[in-house]
Amino acid sequence: MFHRGTGRIVPPRKPTTVDTEAPTEQPEPNQNIWRYMACEKFFDLVSNRTLYCRRLDKLSDCLEGLYSAGNFRGRTNVMQAIFDGYNIKDDHEAMILQSIPMRMHHFVNCWHINDAESRTMWRLYSPAAESVVVVSRAGLLTEYAQFCSNHGLWALTGKVRYVDYNHSRPDWLSWGPAFFKDLPYRFEQEFRLVVSPENSTDSDFVKYPVDATPLIEKVILHPHAPS
Repeated sequence: MFHRGTGRIVPPRKPTTVDTEAPTEQPEPNQNIWRYMACEKFFDLVSNRTLYCRRLDKLSDCLEGLYSAGNFRGRTNVMQAIFDGYNIKDDHEAMILQSIPMRMHHFVNCWHINDAESRTMWRLYSPAAESVVVVSRAGLLTEYAQFCSNHGLWALTGKVRYVDYNHSRPDWLSWGPAFFKDLPYRFEQEFRLVVSPENSTDSDFVKYPVDATPLIEKVILHPHAPS
């Protein structure tokens, strides 16, 4: 277990038997998705025609992209079957610790799933009056991920799954934990794009062109935007 306060690995207090074998879920293609942002980020999006993706370990939740307490207890059923089938031996704790540097190779672009505008999301993520929300659809972001994959960039979309931290995250995929968060964040209802650059980078973020794949369907000003 990765302690939020000290940053140390400590054993979890209780075991888990939950194993999640489907690492990603997709909403309906026509599902509205919302990205709340400050005006300067919106201007960057439309003027440079690039999509901003933040590195997992630079997000506000220090547990982003890490294995959970359940993983600390033992391998998932899928991973155990792989190890048994190929008679693989390893240091389990060392494998868990590998998720710390691994998340430095994954970047995310985050959207909120909702059928309507949310005052709560305004308040939490774009409180300044000089903000906007960009409205798109889940299918368009997924098409963009496919466009990236067709041009040599690893990219994938999926709903974030909010699961108790004592439950295991997929450990047979390096990107599996990128689509899982702890239960306190379930109000976010997040749909995210996860990308991994071909070449490693020390940058906190990456940007990728969106010219060939239109994403913006609507732009809404902040409820208290100045005239």
